Amino acid sequence: IDPDESSHISITALQRNYLIIQNDFRDATCAVQFYGTAINHVVAGNKSWRAGGFHNVGMQYAGGWQPSWYIQFLDNEIMEGNQGFNGPMNEFPPLESHVAALGNAYVPTGAAMNRFTVIRGNKLRNNARIEIGGACEDVIVDSNRVEYTDTGVTIGGPGSYHGGSPIGVLLHNNRFEKVNVP
Repeated sequence: IDPDESSHISITALQRNYLIIQNDFRDATCAVQFYGTAINHVVAGNKSWRAGGFHNVGMQYAGGWQPSWYIQFLDNEIMEGNQGFNGPMNEFPPLESHVAALGNAYVPTGAAMNRFTVIRGNKLRNNARIEIGGACEDVIVDSNRVEYTDTGVTIGGPGSYHGGSPIGVLLHNNRFEKVNVP
């Protein structure tokens, strides 16, 4: 499609078609994080101990608008959530580890910079949660298990990533055990 006067273009680095499969991550700020134009990645069968977890962030970064589209987090496990000094997004005091889709709104149009995230079949144990924050659209959170934590799933709300609100989030068949607020 040729650009015209209504087109919006961001020229920036591109990360596309990553497969991050069956790795172990220990004692890290974050096990897997995408920011800076992440398109069509699959993160599956990974395990995390004492790390921030797994997230994708669509945002304005390094002078350009950098979306995060078509990211799948499948069958990952957070064995032990964050016990560190900072949280998975360097929050202080630290928040729990997470599997998360986060985004800014693209200022000229208000469009979500994070779209089409699937969070399916993950197991989050011991101080970990699922988080959908900021400008995210079309997110599926399906068949996950969350146990032994304060909060199971956070959508928007306090502590949410800045810029917009989640739209089109489907929660389906998630299970919670020993979670104060599912």
